[in-house]
Amino acid sequence: MTIWNELAGLDFELTTVDAGGVPTRSLQAGSGDEAVIFLHGTSGHLEAFARNIAPHAESYRVHAIDMLGHGYTGKPDYPYEIPRYVEHLVNYLDAVGLDRVHLVGESLGGWVAAYLASERRMCPSPARGILGRTGAGRPFVR
Repeated sequence: MTIWNELAGLDFELTTVDAGGVPTRSLQAGSGDEAVIFLHGTSGHLEAFARNIAPHAESYRVHAIDMLGHGYTGKPDYPYEIPRYVEHLVNYLDAVGLDRVHLVGESLGGWVAAYLASERRMCPSPARGILGRTGAGRPFVR
């Protein structure tokens, strides 16, 4: 199984988006009034969601990205902590013109999604909904 088999027959774009100065690999497909962002786990890449992209693209604008420091996305020289991943995601959303999205996060991606949704400084939250798959994380204190 490869991502190309899963995407056969689907119109999609594989592109690089400038997310606050970080080149970010993004696979975009589908249409609809709402968007879904797929966020992979530690040492992952957008291909982790190969089997999810086409079915969701039937009803949503789908974005699967390589998160900060992963895959073909830029690897800036600073510590990769959850607030940095969240900042990168917010910069990505701004770059592609999305205000409110559904977030699907696997492991690290689930942690980033939950953290973003809990950000008090972002009202309303950009997260319409969150689906955590094998979510990672630990309690955090601000």
